[in-house]
Amino acid sequence: SVLDDNGQLMYFASNNITFTVVRGPGLIQGTANGDPHCHEPNHAPWHSAYHGLVRAVVRVTSVKGRTFSERALLRTIDLDGPMSAAAFANDVWDEDDIVVEASSPGLEPVRVSIPTTTNPLASILLTAASAAGKLIDFFGASDGHDNDKLDEVASATTE
Repeated sequence: SVLDDNGQLMYFASNNITFTVVRGPGLIQGTANGDPHCHEPNHAPWHSAYHGLVRAVVRVTSVKGRTFSERALLRTIDLDGPMSAAAFANDVWDEDDIVVEASSPGLEPVRVSIPTTTNPLASILLTAASAAGKLIDFFGASDGHDNDKLDEVASATTE
């Protein structure tokens, strides 16, 4: 998000934002801004903002966190890329988080840290499963204004 000095989204911002992995086992796989009329390449590490928004997709480049069977399969599928047999031989897993920097001329760069782990008990699927089935308040109905509607939605999802 392109924000002003007060932290407010600048809806008309169309700044060109460049994303860079500054630390950790990751790379910028692509970028997008949601504009259906934009013809900028989605595989580039930069993209212009649309309504003040732009996003990057970060790919984890280490294979140390994969199971033995996944590694074997990846070696047969990805002959030259980051999951190839050569990449496995050279893979050095640092327990550092992936740190991505977003920068644009005239604006202060911003860094985001993406946690990484090889602990199978800290799986993204386990995180998702722990939140599964819980009510998500997308529209702020739990702020006391329309709790009856929120209760109605909650009871309909459990039936």
